[in-house]
Amino acid sequence: MIFSGFFGAFLALSAAGLIGASDFCGGLASRRGGELRVTVVSAIAGSLLLSIFSLIWRESWLSWMDILWSALAGVCGSLAVITIYRGLTMGNAAAVAPIAGVIGAALPAAFGMLTQGLPPLTQLAGFLMAFPGIALVSQSGTTTNKIKKEILLLAVLSGIFAAGFFTFLSQVTPGTVVLPSLIAKIASFSTAMLLIIIRPRKDSDIPFRQISPLAILGGVLDSAASAVYILAQQHTRLDVAVVLTSLYPAATIMLAYLVQKEHISRRQWTGIALCLTAIVLIVI
Repeated sequence: MIFSGFFGAFLALSAAGLIGASDFCGGLASRRGGELRVTVVSAIAGSLLLSIFSLIWRESWLSWMDILWSALAGVCGSLAVITIYRGLTMGNAAAVAPIAGVIGAALPAAFGMLTQGLPPLTQLAGFLMAFPGIALVSQSGTTTNKIKKEILLLAVLSGIFAAGFFTFLSQVTPGTVVLPSLIAKIASFSTAMLLIIIRPRKDSDIPFRQISPLAILGGVLDSAASAVYILAQQHTRLDVAVVLTSLYPAATIMLAYLVQKEHISRRQWTGIALCLTAIVLIVI
């Protein structure tokens, strides 16, 4: 049981790293291609990868309820990604990410505590330390004090959709990993395509001849993250898996620092320290 908990925590941290890397790639690609277009390309790449893995793993087919939970998770995941990418293209990621990250972690964690009971005090302390850590690590020194209503709405919606993604995937029957991720990714693709059809501005003409390799890489990483997260919450508590996975902004910030040489503010370093401390408290 203890080993399973440690393994689940390790998988959740791995999912955080994959999501952070996926957001980094998707954010860069969205600056040129638009968030809807990048989401579609990412979903196609992820679906192809998961289809290959489903043929290799040969998991037993899902029940109708598992298909429903997976599809709902995919819809929420797509909307969460689109709103985050929209914030990135507007240059307000520092305003969107902290609010979205905390809401996306807090709601599923609260659901997990209601359904599974309160965790030990050390894990509770880790949760309390992780939330401000997520908020601080997502901020930059250029963030203005005044947040427009549109940006605030994007942040809240992204957090709610992310919470739905985590919560719905946790309802899938244990024992299956690849098929729920594949169904979620197909639902994500369908959602993005529907939004393109409904709002046919520049995104209505999808230039597949100009597909960004970063969008493809982001889709592959995001699909891997979904599968790893499903496996993580099957080996540990939902609130533990969600909070640890929600530390993904730290991975995005570190990649920006290492690859693009972006400056990390004191607030972000403080947030990283809080996140690391939270990880220790949650894991022990």
